[in-house]
Amino acid sequence: MQLKKDFKVAGFVFACIFINLLGKYFANYFQLPVWLDSFGTVISSYILGPVCGSIVGITMNITYSEFAPLSYVYGISSIAIAVSVGFAAKKKWFNSFFGTMLTGVIVTFFSVVFAVAVNWTFNEGMTNNIWGDGVIKYLEEQGMPPFVSSVFGQFYIDFLDKFLTLISLFLLLKISHNREKILNFLEEIGAKTIKIFVFFLIGFAFSSINKAEAHSSKKNLDFVSYVQTVYSSDNGLPCGEANDIAQTPDGILWIGTYAGLYRYNGSEFHWMKDFDSVRIVNCLYVDEEGRLWIGTNDNGVSICIKDKIVTTLDYNDGLPSNSVRAIVKGADGYYYVGTSIGILVLELNSGLRICNIIKDVGYTVDLSADENGFVAAVTSSGKLYILNESEVRYSQSLSVDNEIFNCCTFSEDGILYTGTSKNHIFRYEISEDDATLIGSDSCSSLKYINKIYFNDNRVFVCADNGIGFFEDEEPFHLIRTGNFNSSIDNMTIDYQGNCWFTSSRQGLLRISSSSFINLYGKLGIPHNVVNSVVEWNDALYIGTDKGLDIIKGGKKISTPLSTSLADARIRCLFKDSKENLWICTYGHGLLEVSPEQKIRVYDTSNGNIGNRMRTVIELKDGTIVAAGVLGIAYIKDHKVIKTISKSMSNAMTLSLTEMEDGTILAGTNGDGLILIENQKISKILTLKHGLSSDVILRTVSEPDGNGVYIVTSNGLCFMDNDYKIRQLKNFPYFNNYDIIPNSDGNLFVLGSAGIYVVNNDDLLSRTENIQYDLLDSKSGLDSSLTANAWNYADKNGNLYLSCGTGVYIVDMNNYIFSKPSYHMMVSSVHLDSIPFSIERSEPLIIERNINKIEIFPEVVNYTVLDPLVSYQLEGFEKHATTIPQSQLSSITYTNLPSGNYTFHIAVF
Repeated sequence: MQLKKDFKVAGFVFACIFINLLGKYFANYFQLPVWLDSFGTVISSYILGPVCGSIVGITMNITYSEFAPLSYVYGISSIAIAVSVGFAAKKKWFNSFFGTMLTGVIVTFFSVVFAVAVNWTFNEGMTNNIWGDGVIKYLEEQGMPPFVSSVFGQFYIDFLDKFLTLISLFLLLKISHNREKILNFLEEIGAKTIKIFVFFLIGFAFSSINKAEAHSSKKNLDFVSYVQTVYSSDNGLPCGEANDIAQTPDGILWIGTYAGLYRYNGSEFHWMKDFDSVRIVNCLYVDEEGRLWIGTNDNGVSICIKDKIVTTLDYNDGLPSNSVRAIVKGADGYYYVGTSIGILVLELNSGLRICNIIKDVGYTVDLSADENGFVAAVTSSGKLYILNESEVRYSQSLSVDNEIFNCCTFSEDGILYTGTSKNHIFRYEISEDDATLIGSDSCSSLKYINKIYFNDNRVFVCADNGIGFFEDEEPFHLIRTGNFNSSIDNMTIDYQGNCWFTSSRQGLLRISSSSFINLYGKLGIPHNVVNSVVEWNDALYIGTDKGLDIIKGGKKISTPLSTSLADARIRCLFKDSKENLWICTYGHGLLEVSPEQKIRVYDTSNGNIGNRMRTVIELKDGTIVAAGVLGIAYIKDHKVIKTISKSMSNAMTLSLTEMEDGTILAGTNGDGLILIENQKISKILTLKHGLSSDVILRTVSEPDGNGVYIVTSNGLCFMDNDYKIRQLKNFPYFNNYDIIPNSDGNLFVLGSAGIYVVNNDDLLSRTENIQYDLLDSKSGLDSSLTANAWNYADKNGNLYLSCGTGVYIVDMNNYIFSKPSYHMMVSSVHLDSIPFSIERSEPLIIERNINKIEIFPEVVNYTVLDPLVSYQLEGFEKHATTIPQSQLSSITYTNLPSGNYTFHIAVF
């Protein structure tokens, strides 16, 4: 009977949680001025007490946080509601209408207090309810302080919501007369409700899994894993600043600067110095026909088609001012050209025709158009104008704490997004008569928003002090761009998916896809030389030249262990089969750290192994073998049981590997490879045994158990299980550090040039030219790998690399991001050094007396990849020639006989 009763009570609790969730979804879906998410909390608090009510409320908040990330934070309000109602029930306040109203006052008070605290901590004071936010903005526009406005906005929602909830409980009590009848009634429906709720939870779980999978398939949200390249006066953009950027249909990027217009194809910036009408460029616009409109600071507007200026328009032609600040084409077919005096309305139909001049709109700084014929304009005074059919319909200003409009952009669904001089984005629904505020967003620490840019489900924000974006319903993400954080005015995304940002102070920033994640950059950890990485105790332990960095839960943490090793040089980290962490240091000896953080030290004082240790391994029998400056030590049961002194060799041991037969290979930095059997030196292998060098950086077991790879100072060697050595001369590079196999039969060979990825079988074959992939700075590895370092591969195939500036991560099973498409054109040829333009699909007729033909292909490529270009002159060449794009400049043919030729070229 007790079990049956418990089951009914559990069903009742689940029913209350379910009621909360249904109310929350209902209110959110219909955008009601109430929450409707606390009736279950109230009724469970009345029947079962405040503890149960708190559990119901918090459970709802945690569950709903899957859809609204900050929901769980409002759990403190749920606790306050539960306690207040439980107290009122005990005092029998619900027996009267006055007592119910008094309870409503108390519940509303606590709800507002805790909610406002959360709002100001996490959401710039906003309520996340369009009605409450509307009240806040209205009061702010009337001059009320932001905090007071936030309190009233929250009160507006909570007062109605809480009184509606408590009156509903009061009426239910009056209908049922007493709490026992309510409990019996709810127990009857509880069993059914719990079944419904279980099905709901199952569906919710699958939804969460699918959502998580969708998130995992996205490219890294914070863009730290992307390659960031700044173009300034030091590396290609001579003027060192950029005002605007646009892309024409052929893939070419155009950059407007104070020094004129630049054309960029991914390889070189070309200054369009022959454009006489283009000097200081303020803005750029590409229309649906592919024409490039160039707004200048002092020469009006010019239109460029196929790299040639075809039309100009200035003050003498009717332009209100020669200083053009923004250009857009409306759905009505008119072009709106914003100047420092007014907006010119143009029609482009067999030539430019002026239709209207809107002088009411002063110094225009931004223009945007929707699909319904509306055009939004923002002026330098911070005023927003809405235009339709080339006329001003109405205007709007912000009058809160000197905050003004600064930019505007229509989304595809016709919602107008406006950025302000602070860190807000206000969203408006535009009609013939009014702009209705429907929501707002905070852009974290960004100030003075200059541009809002839409791309798929992302909303990018460019501001005076940085860049960020919104995605779906997630919180605002800042993009860490290092020192590129001043006067970010505009952006675009090229046809290959690279993001470009312009700064009128710092130049041009490109963010491209990368194979690597810069862990230190992602977490904001200062640069450090990393020597070793290992995962231990559910955290990532990183040995550096200046101590131990520990990363757990996505942030760097401090422990007594890391504090004790501050500024120590850590050479190697190793986790043994008993989950002990071994730390090789320079100065602190060898440390053994148990999972419970108990530390044992092995140094000169208790084993004569010295204070400077290089590497450590575990043998199959559990014995620990460590190598340092003084030699090699065997450790078992926390005692040094054997040492082999440095007299065994004149050089330091750099690496240790155990063979299948128990022989230990000790690689040295000058005395070759030492074989140790039964804790004694049995043989030393050197140059005369086939090694390419006596400096052995690393020995790595071959994945199939056929022997050992030997990484020397000048190449790779392989030693089979009979200890026969041969040099692997088919490998393309010599200055290598380490070899790490993955699960697909590939080897990741780390070296000073980056990472060569080769097939294990191919490397062991005697094929002269083996295939390989090179992962270097072009793939996103913009830091050097640390020599003589120890890297870590986890069970999922993620390789943690020790680098000169921190830790980089690459997925060994998916190390090449999707290859983009490429635009390519042959825009000109030189015939005996005289240039001729090429028209698309038109043959080029060459006179007989021409001796030399130079073809200039142009690959438009903005990625970090170096694609291959294949070309062939059919009728003259039997086979195609394939070279990397970086080696392609021009293709020359001389003394061709008369005939018809077809030139084929492709990029891949």
